[in-house]
Amino acid sequence: MVSFAICRQLARLPFFVASYLHGYQWGSVGAVPGELGLIDPERRLEDPKERSPIHEIDWFNPYRPWDGYMPCGPFARSDALYWLGGAYTATVEPVEGGVRLTRDWVAHFSELERKVSSACSDVYFAIPSLFVRQISGQHHYYRPYSLVHGKASSTFESADRARAQLGEWQAQILSNIAFLAWFTSCCGAWRDCMHATHVQFVESLALEARKVKGYLINLPVDYLWLDFDVLVDHDVPFHYIWTPAASSPARFLRAWPPLVARVLELYRVHQDALTDEIVLQDQRATEAVLDYDRWFQSRDPFALPHGLCRDSRMGRLEQGCSFSVQMQEYWLPYVVDDEAVVRRMGDDCALGFPCRSPHDEPVAVELRAYPWIPRNLPSDLRSITDRIAEGDHSVHAACFLLPEIATAQEPVLARELRRLTSAPFPQELLPTNCYAAVAFERTIEALEIQLVLESWSEAEVDAIDQPLREVWLEACTRINPFLYDSRQGAGPIPLAHRWDPQSTGSSTSDASGATLTLAQRLSSPAPEGRGGRLASLLPLSERIGARVTDEEAAQLLIAGRSSEASERRGRPGGSGSGRRSAPTRTQSERRSASPPARGSLSTRGSASLSSRGATSTEDDEYKWPEPPDITKPIISNTGDWFRAADQIKDLAQWLQGVLSPFTRPRAARARGTIAWAPEVIHDGYLVLDRPEDQLRFFFWAILMDDPRIEELLNTGVYAGVPMSIALPVGYYTVEPPATPLRKGAGHTIAMVELGEGGREVFDRWKAGLEDLARRPHIIALYLRGGLVAYILDRWAGDIVRPLIGLGPCQRTRDTFAGGVSTPGAPVPKVFYDEAHPDEINYIHGLVRTPNMSTTNKDDHHWIFPPPDVFGDPKIWPTCGEWTREEDKFLEGIAHAFEQGRWAVPTHHRWYDLVRQRGRLFRRTFNKNNVMPSSDARAWAEWMGAVFGVDPQYRRISTLANVRRPVALFHG
Repeated sequence: MVSFAICRQLARLPFFVASYLHGYQWGSVGAVPGELGLIDPERRLEDPKERSPIHEIDWFNPYRPWDGYMPCGPFARSDALYWLGGAYTATVEPVEGGVRLTRDWVAHFSELERKVSSACSDVYFAIPSLFVRQISGQHHYYRPYSLVHGKASSTFESADRARAQLGEWQAQILSNIAFLAWFTSCCGAWRDCMHATHVQFVESLALEARKVKGYLINLPVDYLWLDFDVLVDHDVPFHYIWTPAASSPARFLRAWPPLVARVLELYRVHQDALTDEIVLQDQRATEAVLDYDRWFQSRDPFALPHGLCRDSRMGRLEQGCSFSVQMQEYWLPYVVDDEAVVRRMGDDCALGFPCRSPHDEPVAVELRAYPWIPRNLPSDLRSITDRIAEGDHSVHAACFLLPEIATAQEPVLARELRRLTSAPFPQELLPTNCYAAVAFERTIEALEIQLVLESWSEAEVDAIDQPLREVWLEACTRINPFLYDSRQGAGPIPLAHRWDPQSTGSSTSDASGATLTLAQRLSSPAPEGRGGRLASLLPLSERIGARVTDEEAAQLLIAGRSSEASERRGRPGGSGSGRRSAPTRTQSERRSASPPARGSLSTRGSASLSSRGATSTEDDEYKWPEPPDITKPIISNTGDWFRAADQIKDLAQWLQGVLSPFTRPRAARARGTIAWAPEVIHDGYLVLDRPEDQLRFFFWAILMDDPRIEELLNTGVYAGVPMSIALPVGYYTVEPPATPLRKGAGHTIAMVELGEGGREVFDRWKAGLEDLARRPHIIALYLRGGLVAYILDRWAGDIVRPLIGLGPCQRTRDTFAGGVSTPGAPVPKVFYDEAHPDEINYIHGLVRTPNMSTTNKDDHHWIFPPPDVFGDPKIWPTCGEWTREEDKFLEGIAHAFEQGRWAVPTHHRWYDLVRQRGRLFRRTFNKNNVMPSSDARAWAEWMGAVFGVDPQYRRISTLANVRRPVALFHG
């Protein structure tokens, strides 16, 4: 999927509309643009503290961040909320001195107000720490509105005045109801926070089923309070205004209306196969969108807070040290009293000592946790694209330090609850001495102008010779109007034009041609190349039509959903002008087989890998570098020792570029974390038969900053590398029997009859797969990785995933049915679950046909590529891990098979199909970059000697112990 989509699940997005009103560009998600005609854009500049709630859609207010959950009227006469449907519902009667509301109406209205206010008060007093914060040294309380008793019975001068006052009261009570709707959506334990009678009342309102008002959003001011995914999940509509303040920084690019439209139009074609590379093809000025996550936080390591600690496992701190947590970028820190809390967070996130101004008064040392920053990010040398492939770092709910009562039951939207005390108000975002703050009294107006000026140089700011308001209006004119409605579609959006704050023209284009008009942008065909061809393709389910024949299968696999594989992979190496970028390696550098720097450990007896021509073919012979001679050790703690030790990280980076892919799609699809059993972590062994995988676990640990054992194991699972989890034979439940269990017992499985094909074959095969997934030793199959793990993940994931980290199954421990190895000291005799070839063949889809030959395998029919075909690097160019190319290849097959439209090819036909598909991206994936097994084995043995371990049988508890080598050798 696209990492920068406006919400993570585009299938849940109701609709998106881009419109132009009041001189501004707007984006609307699930909200009808017609209501924008009734709003006042300038109201956003008012002090939010002074803005009272209104019945209509209103600007997001951090003092009442739940107002968008306000139920929409009018309400039916039988509805409990009828009395809040608007002042027109009230009846008045003349009295001496004026008019008043009728007693019957006041009774119903007051009763409703009392119940709503009481329910809100219950929540407030149950968890008061969530609803009190400090602003400029003073406390602010998020208290519900409460009317003075008997105020509704007051006498008013006129009926108009009575209804005007009533409208204000109704809006305040609706704001309270919005609070209840928001809180019950975010906190699964909300019933524990209220009296039983109030719980019944809230349940009777059926708030979760009501249509809500939604928000108007000013992104540069409000983004720190918002989560678009939460709003979409809760069916809360919203409009956001696209001003020069939103256009200036790249931070808000994922919400840029033309880019949102482009993503949605391409999503119509590719569905879940849509990738960042497809969207950003020829969109160089838009690539900066990758620099920020879904909360608009920077991913750039150079933009992180100063003072981060490289090693969070620090020793004893000085007496009087204080502790705090900063949950999100620019959020206010939250003081905690317990040092252990902060140190526990340091297992997953960054810790640091916040920098202070030299003019500040001396204070005690402060240790701060930054849960939104992964622990290894400050020294993570990978590119932003590679880090995106692993998904945005998700802050665990425990880091938000919520009261226990609020976390007792799911769901717990911890960020939504904690923002009340930690997300900054506008006045806390604006520097007091900045240029704009001096020029404007209104904080939000000054903040918007300041964001525009930040893209200017100091000399340009000093040279301003006109009022700043005119600078703003002039900037507004340089934003081209853009119109779009996802309910109607507009075809491909070929070019994305982005306003450049330093440009004198109206916009900048990613292409070299002249700026297109709106009509041209919406009606012109996509440019030739990958984007143009893909835009014309229908979804796979519509393209494949009837059952696919063998001849048509080749076209489906080669020219279908993933025709983009024939084009270059990855986004261009450059970045937009003016962007701050980390000094990471380019794509070509990451994939090249260039060795470490001159004089490094890997240059013995070989020519430099950089001498390889860019046009080398698969028939080229190349001599790989040899590792240093393990018969020539270096004396410890000498100059040669330290120089050799320093080169190990360079060597690991080189090995990663040779053996590791750009993305791991299985990690992006992972649901929750893998639970590894304690005996696996403490006493288990990781069995790696391929030397390439042995090397992977070495360089993964070396390149991670403070690697964790679970993180390394998860990386291996998501990479799809084959491995086994073994335990010492002491974990057998009884003494081994004199006669071991017969090999193959409990592993037989009947093949599915192909018959007439169609959907029936899929149903019968899937039923057998689910039965297979319930076998005790299924994880032995899953940990084979590759296609087997992909299939089990897709059709039996709910059965298999909870078992991944449990080690050998109980049946193996009781009956000794698995495999046994005796590697020799220091590795003890170990046992593990085993998979049978019949089970592997079943998962790959070997089916029974009439007159099936037992000798000629070329006539055997396979639903999926046979193991010996898909695993042959001469046919399918692979790095040995499960990458996006394998994922896209299998996706088309799996979808057609599910629909009953897959003509099951023979073994011989699979050979041709896989070879043709493999040729499509061979020029972008040079298989010569993959180290031959003989060379990989030599390097794995050298690594084992350096760290004193058996590379094939790695003790899991020591996987991360790669900080200090035990031996080094002369090259």
